Amino acid sequence: MDRLLWRLLDRQIDAADRRVRRVLGREKKRRYSNRLIVRMYVWAVWHDRPLCWACERENYHMLFRPRQLPSVSQFCRRVKDDPRFTLTLQYLHEQLAACDTPSLIGCFDGKLIPVALHSADPDAKKVRTNGGYVRGYRLHAWTDRGRIGVWSVTGANQGEQTIARALCQYLPTLSPGTLILGDVRYDSGFLYEQVRLETRARLLTPMQNIARTPRHRREIKPARREAVDLWERHPKVARRLLHQRPQIDRIFGTLSSTRGGLAPLPSWVRRLDRVRRWVGVKIILHNARHRLRQNNKNSL
Repeated sequence: MDRLLWRLLDRQIDAADRRVRRVLGREKKRRYSNRLIVRMYVWAVWHDRPLCWACERENYHMLFRPRQLPSVSQFCRRVKDDPRFTLTLQYLHEQLAACDTPSLIGCFDGKLIPVALHSADPDAKKVRTNGGYVRGYRLHAWTDRGRIGVWSVTGANQGEQTIARALCQYLPTLSPGTLILGDVRYDSGFLYEQVRLETRARLLTPMQNIARTPRHRREIKPARREAVDLWERHPKVARRLLHQRPQIDRIFGTLSSTRGGLAPLPSWVRRLDRVRRWVGVKIILHNARHRLRQNNKNSL
């Protein structure tokens, strides 16, 4: 599996680098190419190691063995400041998250990524949960067919429905019969309208408060009013549709439990830009594994 996964990642990194060259032009002559830097960073994140680890030759083997390695300072500078590196990771995610035929069921959800309460990281925000106060970050994601298609990482205190509204502009155009499911935290009239406007799909969540008086009924936004009518007229159908929402919990479980997956953040991954890069590569690895599993199923 590791060999197949790395071969897929290697091909996709080459394809993403070619796209970057078409957009930004040819890379100026450098001793260490953009493809090498991306490969090294993906290799380090896959093995849950810091950037300095990737600059030591003894940490490579037959799957990936670069001829030359940059110094730690040069590698860190390229990862942090090089726009080619950032754009390559973006294209790499888009290629592995792409789906030719989107399903009729998508999901919104968030996953808390905690750090220690005594952490001095100013970007890790404190939030109250059922188990008490937690400090950390939150992964906001839209999933489809087992892939994490669109995502964002923010402080843990950011509202899920607010970030979901921002993610809507990056969702693919869906058919009017597509449903996007969410839990009760996504029950917002503005989010219902945003989903309909950006994607043509319909949002369905449990209802927090259903207006009873005629005046309050008129104030409900049209997209949410359709969901209210469904819950009132066909509650069994609405509950049956929402039973498919736990698929995103299974996706988050797979993301966190596989080798090289999104385990608790290591001590060297702090500040929002580093966390976003780290989580982004973990999602790339998840989508690559999902593609391999789908290819194996189709070949049987």
